[in-house]
Amino acid sequence: MKNFSSLIYEIWIWNHDVCISLWSFSKRCHLCLLIGIYLAPTYSTSYAQKQIFLTPEPDKLFFADSLNEAAKRTKDPLIQAEAYYMYGKINESMGDIVTSMSWFLKSLKILESKGDSPKLARLYARIAMAEYNKGNFDQVLAYTTKGIAVAKRINSQKYLATHYDMLAKLFVTQDDTLNNSTIFNKDSAMYYLNKVGQIAIQLNDSILIANNSEIKAGLLFSHFHDKTAALSKLNYALGIYMRFNKPGDIIRVWLYLAEYYIKSNQPSKGFIYLTRADSIYTNNDINAFQFTTRIYEVYSQYYQKTGKWKEAFKNAEKYHQFHINQYVADRDLALSRQSVAYEAEK
Repeated sequence: MKNFSSLIYEIWIWNHDVCISLWSFSKRCHLCLLIGIYLAPTYSTSYAQKQIFLTPEPDKLFFADSLNEAAKRTKDPLIQAEAYYMYGKINESMGDIVTSMSWFLKSLKILESKGDSPKLARLYARIAMAEYNKGNFDQVLAYTTKGIAVAKRINSQKYLATHYDMLAKLFVTQDDTLNNSTIFNKDSAMYYLNKVGQIAIQLNDSILIANNSEIKAGLLFSHFHDKTAALSKLNYALGIYMRFNKPGDIIRVWLYLAEYYIKSNQPSKGFIYLTRADSIYTNNDINAFQFTTRIYEVYSQYYQKTGKWKEAFKNAEKYHQFHINQYVADRDLALSRQSVAYEAEK
């Protein structure tokens, strides 16, 4: 068993499909590969049933509960819709995507019945992002289109910018299920990001300006291959986030920088940004699924790059443990969009 434990660091086995990834020294792992295939059914079965969710933040849960009680007391549907929305956000931050979508749909049912409003535009954006993270790009386009229409009718530049951001994301996403064609178009993506930048300047919204600069940096990195311009925009955004003391945004940018330097064969420099992000995350008592998993992911990249395979495996394992939630929801529980909508009716 001890020998197998050491060998298992060289292989990732998870899910019923028996997906296996070998480290760079996989040539020495033929025996490990055979053992992994043989043991995969029992390993993946026990693994797939284990869902790990973060604990909810007490202050946000208290606020949502207070709204829910107020809605019951006053019988005000708009307060009830806001309570449902808050519960959705809480579950989303915990990593429980199925429950969060159920709450969002309950809120949506109320808000759509009341007509156009900023909160309806906001909710369309939230659901579009959730669908984007699940890879349901046809649903992303549907909700984004609705959100843009509402934002224009109520003359909300803020939410118009939010939905333009999502369109930009879609334009750099390749997917054959959307209109039976790929929608990859980096120039169209930059076009919408530039429109967001113009709105941000009109609104004199420093955080929106920083967000826009950060998103443009990602596009410049990945599709325009202009690393100098990308780093400049990332650091510009970082300066704004630090000036306004936005720890979550600071963490996100530092993790981007950490990943960039690790992949650019400068792991020591990347590790500096990684530990800074980890420190802020811990010291600010932030409890968010996306940051927890992202930190584990970048640690795994760092340890893999520096040849510390045992640590790389441990962090990759933690990262995948959190993402098992999505596999349990999509496969073992067989929860389709229709069944989630049904739950929202209860």
